Amino acid sequence: GMLTYGYDTTMRPIEAAVGSRREDLVRLILDHGAIIDASLARTLRCYEQHNPDRGIRAILEHIASDTLDCVGVPLPSDRPHAP
Repeated sequence: GMLTYGYDTTMRPIEAAVGSRREDLVRLILDHGAIIDASLARTLRCYEQHNPDRGIRAILEHIASDTLDCVGVPLPSDRPHAP
């Protein structure tokens, strides 16, 4: 899990790396074979916009460079959590 805005949430390692602005971990996870489908790529790109980092943005745009629309995309930090 990851502590987000005072509560614990569960997310994929790549999501946690993007949310933590850890370009080194994003590269490490991708180098070790993380599979990023179109849906996850969109989520990651929207999450990066919420937590901006130019290096991570460049990596994610290399994976998926289509026009980005984040309307209705749930961010990993917005997932339901236990009180």
